[in-house]
Amino acid sequence: MSCRDCEILWDMPFTECGHLALRGWMAFTWQELSETSLLLKGPLATIPPRRALDLFVNEVMVRGKWEPSCCKLLNEVRLHMGVTYLSDVCNAAGTHILRDVWNCQHQSHTLRPSGWPNVKAPGRNAKAAWQSMLQSLFILPGNSHCQLASPLGDWLEPLDAHWIWWHDPTTDTL
Repeated sequence: MSCRDCEILWDMPFTECGHLALRGWMAFTWQELSETSLLLKGPLATIPPRRALDLFVNEVMVRGKWEPSCCKLLNEVRLHMGVTYLSDVCNAAGTHILRDVWNCQHQSHTLRPSGWPNVKAPGRNAKAAWQSMLQSLFILPGNSHCQLASPLGDWLEPLDAHWIWWHDPTTDTL
């Protein structure tokens, strides 16, 4: 996970980005490490982007200078929805944000990893903040159809393992 410029979560200043960690061992460890000269090393549990111009949602939020309390709320919505990258909230063409995602509903086109955190459904304020964030950071200004300001480009893998593919046997198409 990263907060900006693809830096590792543990390497980021806790005072700047600590609000993005769920309460528990991760936030505690990160905070304690930030107050020392100790470093955490080992294999990285990172999720690679799926599209050529994909964006890590938390990274864009932090760069967008959103208030920490708002970032925390938005991160809870993001976790509830199973979102890491912008491609997780878009149509297959990478041109529009899906209506279900706009309305803070679980996506039906992607699979969440079994170890994904279970976070409560967002309330009215969280939904309004989520829509405001999507509108200001990703959607083409003045567009009411959730069209992205910048399309995500080609898929990096021909068959994405996280996308639920539907096969039509009559036409033999996906």
